[in-house]
Amino acid sequence: MSFSIPLLAPSQLEEVDKWLRSVLWESEAPSTTTGQAPIEIHRLKARLVFDDGTVKIVQGVREIFEIIDGQKADSDVGAASQMGKIVLIGRNIQNVDVERSLLDRLRNKSA
Repeated sequence: MSFSIPLLAPSQLEEVDKWLRSVLWESEAPSTTTGQAPIEIHRLKARLVFDDGTVKIVQGVREIFEIIDGQKADSDVGAASQMGKIVLIGRNIQNVDVERSLLDRLRNKSA
């Protein structure tokens, strides 16, 4: 499963980190329907692009993940490269709206 995410404010990195911990460590996507089988994330890759031009790369295997600095985004390139992306490989994720879960968390915390 993969989905795009919009440009983030640098202050939203903490919320992304909390969301990742919930998905990877607690096997749940916050603000999604409960009562379903727990999700299992086996691999995670992400590119997070921030509105100040910084880029973070996220790599994870099971419950271990790291967020590292990526190459700074070039403001002269197209809008597609300014979008972030998250790729998840796992079980029981097909019926969970993980994209909405992350976007809701970001939206609620930026208000």
